Amino acid sequence: MSFITNITSFFIEPEEDQISLVQEPAPGLAAPEVPAEKISALSPVEQSMIPAASRSSAGSIILPGNKTKKGFINKRVTSFFTDDEDEEFITNPVTASPPENTTVSNVAVEAMPVRQSPEGLPHDTSAVEEKTPLSPSVIQKFLSLFRKHEQQDITTLVFDHGELGLPSLEGSLKDVNLTYGVEPPYQYVHIGFSPAEGTMIYSVVEPQLSVDEKSALTIIENAFEKLVSTNAALVDAEQREKYLHERFYSLIDIFGLKVNTNQKARMYFHLRKQYLGYGRIDTLMKDKFIEDISCNGSDMYLYVQHRTYGSVRTDVKFGEVELNNFVLRLAQVSGRHVSLLQPIRDLTLPDGSRANITLGGEVTKKGSTFTIRKFRANPISSIELMEYGSIDAKQLAFLWILMEYKRSILVSGGTATGKTTFLNVLCSFIPPEYKIVSIEDTAELNLMHPKWIQSITRTGFGSSDSGAGGVSGIGGGGGGGKSPGDISLYDLLVAALRQRPEFIIVGEVRGGEAFTLFQAIAVGHAALGTIHAGSMDELLARVESNPMNVPRSLLSNLDLVIFPMHIKKGERSMRKISNIVEILELDRDTGDLITNTVFKWLPDVDEFQWQGRSFLFDRIKDTYGVSKDTLNEELKHRTDFILWMQKNDIREYESVNKMIQLYYRDKEQILGCIYSGQSLDETRLKGIQSAKGLA
Repeated sequence: MSFITNITSFFIEPEEDQISLVQEPAPGLAAPEVPAEKISALSPVEQSMIPAASRSSAGSIILPGNKTKKGFINKRVTSFFTDDEDEEFITNPVTASPPENTTVSNVAVEAMPVRQSPEGLPHDTSAVEEKTPLSPSVIQKFLSLFRKHEQQDITTLVFDHGELGLPSLEGSLKDVNLTYGVEPPYQYVHIGFSPAEGTMIYSVVEPQLSVDEKSALTIIENAFEKLVSTNAALVDAEQREKYLHERFYSLIDIFGLKVNTNQKARMYFHLRKQYLGYGRIDTLMKDKFIEDISCNGSDMYLYVQHRTYGSVRTDVKFGEVELNNFVLRLAQVSGRHVSLLQPIRDLTLPDGSRANITLGGEVTKKGSTFTIRKFRANPISSIELMEYGSIDAKQLAFLWILMEYKRSILVSGGTATGKTTFLNVLCSFIPPEYKIVSIEDTAELNLMHPKWIQSITRTGFGSSDSGAGGVSGIGGGGGGGKSPGDISLYDLLVAALRQRPEFIIVGEVRGGEAFTLFQAIAVGHAALGTIHAGSMDELLARVESNPMNVPRSLLSNLDLVIFPMHIKKGERSMRKISNIVEILELDRDTGDLITNTVFKWLPDVDEFQWQGRSFLFDRIKDTYGVSKDTLNEELKHRTDFILWMQKNDIREYESVNKMIQLYYRDKEQILGCIYSGQSLDETRLKGIQSAKGLA
């Protein structure tokens, strides 16, 4: 059985196994003939398959007339393989023109008897032109589905990001016209002042695809979607990049797309941004100068909080349906559920950023919204804080000593003052042999410490016991209900106390766990945490009222409170450590806390002032037997070491963290190099780190 018969029989009913491709000619018509030279074009095998009745006296082939539908492929199936021109030829080969470049000899002819008219009259050869049988066109059309077609060259657009620079605090905002790289070679940002709108505009600069490239990418995306839906596979997070890359290049080969290396890279960049990145906001998420990203509704421009230029409008916005899908996607990748029943949700994104999302127009009338508070994969280091002007070297050295001697510290400030960022900096001063247990609602801390247990709360399953709380989807509400399986900050804190840590870190102190935390501090556990309060009076008011209810006698066991603040000076927004306050004791007669301000920021001269004395040094002397002269000398050495790191451009968090650990291991050698003016080159640093087990 030939390939033609196999394909044809696939579409035939089982009982209809007889196929007739001819129609008996009308009476009085002669059978059409093909000149003898057409016979000579056939192979000997093909010629032997032609019945004698189909030959004329001149040796020509008698062509069939119009076909009938007896048991053959119906018109609907035939149209799958043919276009309109082919269908006309199939229906009436006498009047229609065959497809070009089609001959009898390029298709294997199936042996099939040709019927003659009942009268035995030959067909009129003048009524038919020399045409090709209908089968070659159908089969060639079918086979062409599996054949690579010649593709035209795909055009591309020129991409020029322009001259690059870096954000600077110098100059006026009206003079800003800057482009800087986010993730070269394809992701850049331009920031400039728009006189027409009277504000700064943050524009994403990425290579745009041409019409041809967009069409090719659409083909690949559709094929990839079908590939994933028909061949679902679990891929590890580390292997997703490799999986997408391999499928992208294999689909290009399958479809025979003629794209050069540069076009492939551009198309893959957009594909990766869509499937592995954050789509429209991917560049914003990767920009290390961005702190917050806010979307206030559909068809509205997004706003970002820039570390250098403050609040800036972007050129990015979402349509309504696209925004709803994006919010659902954020919840999905964070492992949370959001719906019209629970339209508000707090999230922790895979990169550690915090997000709050709302779905639909039920609670936010302009549509879905999201606010992302970015948390860098590579956190801000103490040296970078110095360069931002938020703190000075002596303050950092002072806090470094307190961390070594296990003092309990609270970072207290308003919204977006940098509390969590500064808490992360404090943790970099903890000696590597100390054990740390952190408890948080959403994972925000990012410590590069070898002995760190990170624990987060968990939302329970089903409705709450009281049947009231938890509808919004956010924790810490006033509903008071607790769902089965809820794990709160209090539960995590109780578990942390049983793990014998040197430091307990509470991401944000705000509820009933505060009482247990201060109880732990009272019995000797060192603790760190953040709280929303802008001054000492606000702090006392918060901890002494519901839901914390911490008595002042317990609060007095705290050692130090750091007050960061977010201010606007001229056109610029900045963060400063306004006060560092020691808590000494509770006055039993008046009930007031006795405090001592160690450092204070002077806004008129923009300087941090040392007040001359630290009573915590007296406590360290009484507890550990270290003299105050030794502590003051150590304060000077560590101040010089921090300034030396800044001078030698050691500012990345990981590098600063390794240098701090190196200082703990070999302080004399480090200080010897600093005071002798010798440079710690890379080779020497690696040798010291290797010898101390830090490489």
